[in-house]
Amino acid sequence: MDAGSVGVDAGSVGVDPGSIHVDQGSQQISDGSVSSDIKTLQTDFADLQAAEAAIPSYQPAGLPGAGQVDQAVKSANASVTNGDQLVTNAINQVQAMLDQANQDAATAQSVCS
Repeated sequence: MDAGSVGVDAGSVGVDPGSIHVDQGSQQISDGSVSSDIKTLQTDFADLQAAEAAIPSYQPAGLPGAGQVDQAVKSANASVTNGDQLVTNAINQVQAMLDQANQDAATAQSVCS
């Protein structure tokens, strides 16, 4: 492999951070959607509780309790945190690969010069 080939490889790896940053943008959009969904869930549950308080004698089966709603919110927040961490890890990994590719290209260039 010559310096030119290594340089091309480094350039190819150099494109990867852009792809990962696009993924990060998608993750942030998803985060916003989940946050909006959590707010909607909490509002809907508050409305349900108000309706139940207005007619305490009517208790349909299968309605969620506060514990279930809280667990759903915790689970959604954990998923957001996990997704954010995965993207951060990918960015760090790609950056390390880019750094290594650039080092390899510089070494190959110095050997071929």
